[in-house]
Amino acid sequence: MTQPKRIVHQRPYGSLEELIEAEAWSITRERLVLVGHPAIPDGSPLRVDLVLASGERVLRAEGKVVDQFPSEGDRTGGPRLALRRVTRDSQKLINLASAHNGAPPPRGKQFSLLDMDIDLEQSLPPPVAEVPVVIHPPEPELEPPPPPEPEPEPPPEVAALEPSADEQARAAPVEPPEERETLLERLRQRWSRRNSD
Repeated sequence: MTQPKRIVHQRPYGSLEELIEAEAWSITRERLVLVGHPAIPDGSPLRVDLVLASGERVLRAEGKVVDQFPSEGDRTGGPRLALRRVTRDSQKLINLASAHNGAPPPRGKQFSLLDMDIDLEQSLPPPVAEVPVVIHPPEPELEPPPPPEPEPEPPPEVAALEPSADEQARAAPVEPPEERETLLERLRQRWSRRNSD
């Protein structure tokens, strides 16, 4: 079932009496003309709050658009609803408007739906709980991890250098010559001869 569209229809009057005086023709026990409202497709279900210039609500009704009431003379037309139900508080405006229009008072329960004390707010589907929207700051872009440090290379092995032939010769102990004693003896003899001369 299509849910009725809710409309708040405000009129430029400061009191209920001024509204009745100017637009009682638009309100009957069966019909309601939304004076000056833009056209609404026929068959559209509506839920209407009629309010004064101050925002005071004087009528709450539910119905369906049956046609577009034309403008005539000083009367501005608008969508016309067939009333299906209203709140009990709205009966005051309907009865005053009907009396102003010269309509006889209703008899019995001819408009039983209109006499029912119905809170139209309760007929609306339960409101959906608003979920707070949490806006998270954008996550910072992750930088790639630094490359692993290279493992230190082991120190190069130093090969032991072999001494050269000269170094080996200098390092080797000097062997006395085999004729050392003979040479020493000769040197002694020469020394002795020089001293004797």
